[in-house]
Amino acid sequence: MSNESSARRGVAAAAATAIEALEGRTLFAATPSASFAAILSHVQEAAASNLRLAEHAAASSQSLANAKQAALEVGANGKALLTADKAAVKAAAGDPAALAAAKEKLATDKAQIKADLTAAKANVKSLQGEARGTSASLRAALKEDKAVLNAQLKGSEGAARKAVNKLLNDWQSTQIGAAITSDDLQVLADDLSASATGATQPTAQSVGTLRSNAILALADGDLSDAESDALLGDLKNVFLSANVSDAQAGKVVSDLSTIVDKISLQPDQVATILGDLQDTLTAFSAT
Repeated sequence: MSNESSARRGVAAAAATAIEALEGRTLFAATPSASFAAILSHVQEAAASNLRLAEHAAASSQSLANAKQAALEVGANGKALLTADKAAVKAAAGDPAALAAAKEKLATDKAQIKADLTAAKANVKSLQGEARGTSASLRAALKEDKAVLNAQLKGSEGAARKAVNKLLNDWQSTQIGAAITSDDLQVLADDLSASATGATQPTAQSVGTLRSNAILALADGDLSDAESDALLGDLKNVFLSANVSDAQAGKVVSDLSTIVDKISLQPDQVATILGDLQDTLTAFSAT
C-alpha cells in the first residue's frame, strides 16, 4: 500500500474514531490543562529517541551482515586461488623457471590473502565496537527522555500515567515520532477544547451519514481523494450539527487532515493513536 493510499484510508479511520467519540460526546468532555502540551512534547521526544535507536539497530545489523559476508567471500576466493596456485606448481614440475614462478606466485597470494582476511575480520570487529558504543549512547538518551517524562508525570494519578504510557508505547510501535509533532496534536486538542463551548449532542442524521459514507467509501478497500474530501465534509457537518461554528468545525477537520497527511499508517493504527490522544487529553483535563 502506498503512503498516499495509507493516508487516505487514515481519514476513514479518523472518521470512525470521531464517530464513536461524538456518539459518546467524549470529544467535548475535556479541556486540556497546562501540562498537556508538556506531556505530549516529552512523549514525542521519547518516541523519536526510540526511533533513532531502532533505525541504528537495523542499520548496524545490515552493516555487520555485509562485513561478515565480505570476510567469507575473501576466504572462499582465497581458497580457490590457492588451489589454482598449487595446481600450477604441480604442473610446472620439470621446468625450473616455470616452477620458480609458480612457487613465487603461491607465496605472494598466500601473503595477500592473509592480509585481506585480517583486514576483513578487523572491519567486522570495528563495526561491532562502533555499534555497541552508539547503541549505548542512544539507549542513554532514550532513558533520559523517559526520565524527564516520568518527572513530568510525578504526582499524576494512575489513570493519567496509564494513558500516557499507552500513548508512548503505541507511538513508538508505529514509529510516527519523526513525522508528526506534539504541536500538531496540541493544535487539535486546543481546537477540540474550543469547540466544546456551547456544543450539543450531534444529530443522529449527521453521524449516521458519516458512518454510512465511510463504510461505502472503504467497501473496495481503497479511498480516493474525492471520497476522502467527501468524508471530511461529512465530519464537518457532524460538528456543525453539534452547534459548533463553521469556522471552528473547519479548524478541527483541518487539524485531522494535517495529522493524517503526515503519517503513513494502517487505518487501525490511526484510530489507536487518536484514541490514545483522547484518553490522555481526558486524563489531563483541567478541573
